Amino acid sequence: GVACAGAELLVRRGHPIVAQGVAGLGISIFYLSFYAAFGIFALLPQLAVFALMAGVTVLGGILALRYQSQALAALSAIGGFLTPILLSTGENRPWALNVYLLTLGAGAIFLAVRRRWQGLAWVSYIGVKALYWASVFDDEGATPYYPSLVFGVLYYALFLLTPWPAIAALAQISFGLAILTGGAWAEISMWSWQLVLPLAVGVAVAIYRKRAVEAIAAMLTAHAATAFGLFMMLESNVDVALPKDAVGMGVLIAIWAIFAVWAIAVWLKLPAARAEAIAGFLGIHSLAFAAEGIALIAAADWHTQGPFAFALAALHLVLGVPAVGEQLGGSRYQPLARMAQMLGVFFLACAVPLQLHGPVIAALWAGMGLALAWASSTRRSLWMEAAAYLLFFAALTRLSAIDLPEIGPDPIPFGHGVFFTALLAGISMLAAAWVWKTASHRWVAAFG
Repeated sequence: GVACAGAELLVRRGHPIVAQGVAGLGISIFYLSFYAAFGIFALLPQLAVFALMAGVTVLGGILALRYQSQALAALSAIGGFLTPILLSTGENRPWALNVYLLTLGAGAIFLAVRRRWQGLAWVSYIGVKALYWASVFDDEGATPYYPSLVFGVLYYALFLLTPWPAIAALAQISFGLAILTGGAWAEISMWSWQLVLPLAVGVAVAIYRKRAVEAIAAMLTAHAATAFGLFMMLESNVDVALPKDAVGMGVLIAIWAIFAVWAIAVWLKLPAARAEAIAGFLGIHSLAFAAEGIALIAAADWHTQGPFAFALAALHLVLGVPAVGEQLGGSRYQPLARMAQMLGVFFLACAVPLQLHGPVIAALWAGMGLALAWASSTRRSLWMEAAAYLLFFAALTRLSAIDLPEIGPDPIPFGHGVFFTALLAGISMLAAAWVWKTASHRWVAAFG
């Protein structure tokens, strides 16, 4: 008390910096003395000490406002978050703890937003989330009415009030994990609303705020949760985690469609949006969707990985058509069109071995390489040239490593499919060298 009073006297005499340090010392002494009264000397009951330490936190916030000191506000917030730890009896009370955390966090965020104290906002976020998740995992869903779900939503709403994108992104991730965790203990399938809802909410918030961070964080969280569920199902053969039916595939399609439609129809239209960044995240999104879809099909034993990959290839090749780009975004759509074309070719190349067998795979890869070589010669596309060489290399590798060893010791001359496949591959590479007649690298295809 003397230190806090001295700080006020110093402020009035024109020493604000020194006053902040003295006030911080007073707040620290208050915390230590009240904790000693309970934890060391047992002079006061827990409830009384809790009320006193909470009062010190409020006093610290008032002094921080008066002295315009973010450090003093952060010190008071840290003391407030340490209070339930220091006074803990080992019994987990999620409802009481989270009501306290929500009140303390709201006060800290109010000061942080009002004074633009980003450091205080980070202290509040880390303190609230650390204690919240510790309580969630200690409780393991034993407390009725699912406090992890209730406060996961409330904390998300609280931290969305901050203007700092990094905190909003972490809040979005934590919100998605809270929905998944609460639902898992409620024995609700992870493939139900728990994956789609956080993504839909993140996209809605991103639309409202006219920025991308919440939607990107929600998309990455959805794919991470989906990958974890698939891994758990494939490794432990647990059918409860993920239903092996059309519902699971429908949720995957919904996840892809929500983010893809928003990225193209909304994010691309924002003035500050970079089309290259949009294309990059859309590529990550589509690759994750493809891997998850194929894994689910394999786990369900549907034997339709090939048609699934062909459908993905067709979808992305359509999105890469220039006429479609003119309708969706004009010149700004070009990076997305290029990404869609690359993904379409990649998915098509993957669909061939998933659906077909034997030397025909190498023949089709070589034919795709020739098609890309011709397209690159007309459009002067570097990625098409690289993709053509990769396909030629894949065709030659498969011929030499898989198809040739399967011929047997007594092959029939000119009567085996491998001969004609090799002939087609060679013709394709010679034709590619001819269409690349003005390129310096054409000798590579001819040598192949």
